[in-house]
Amino acid sequence: MALRSEANPHAQRATLAERRLQCIAHLPAYAGSDPSLQVWVRVDGARTVLDPRSDGSWAATVDIPESMILLAHPVQLFVESARFCHVSLALPVSPNLVRDGTAHFAVELRVAARVEIRVADEGGAPADRCEIWLNHEAPQSCGRGAVTTRKFVTGADGRGELLGLEPGRWTWEVTDAKWWSHPDPGALVARIGEPAFEQIVVPRRDTAEYVSGRFVLGSAPVEGCIGLVIVGVEIAEGASIPLFASGDFYLDLASGESADVRLVDSCSKRTSKPVHLEGGTHGFSYGVEWE
Repeated sequence: MALRSEANPHAQRATLAERRLQCIAHLPAYAGSDPSLQVWVRVDGARTVLDPRSDGSWAATVDIPESMILLAHPVQLFVESARFCHVSLALPVSPNLVRDGTAHFAVELRVAARVEIRVADEGGAPADRCEIWLNHEAPQSCGRGAVTTRKFVTGADGRGELLGLEPGRWTWEVTDAKWWSHPDPGALVARIGEPAFEQIVVPRRDTAEYVSGRFVLGSAPVEGCIGLVIVGVEIAEGASIPLFASGDFYLDLASGESADVRLVDSCSKRTSKPVHLEGGTHGFSYGVEWE
């Protein structure tokens, strides 16, 4: 009978060590004066924050999955700030890069603009939880690594603020308005030193066109983990109707219609027992029983 080599575990550890990559972002010296500055990398969906070093650079060491090397997937660097334009750079992972052990990113910083947006209905009532996407109309005119697509969600007061914007004209579109009708897309101009303010009016939907309420979970769900699926309706894998941290939900279900839904926790892989909903109803709380 062949004996197992004791060297195998050490060889495996060496292989993993060889896949560690130090990511170094080289920023202008004045970047350190900005307390809002955040520098981070995304590797295989995971976020790692870079720390400032005495030489003015920012660095962190990350593990590179073998799949990223085989498929040449990129390491993505993000620089976010209230004072400077947001930057996103990508560096494909190659065997040579991993063998070298260091990924260098040269970052250019440009003074940014900002915009304040308020969303309300015709009567002035704030439209909360509206999802709005903005796209720069002339991305080719922006600097290297410029982030030219941004998203935000309005708060309870219907307001939102975007910092670190490239100056210029941006188009906006309300993509998820919950119980508000979607207005026609519009545009705004972001200028340095002059905060832009945009007022968006969204018509309120008839309450008979949807159902809303709250699921009683006992504890706040982990962001992005829990959503709703309609029983008997096929949806894309991993897709679901979002559930807010408060347990509140919104669903297109008109008066006279009904549906059974389940809560799906993508993080713990739990699924709830079906809950019956009637369209056009609001303000009800629903208990959750996990299977």
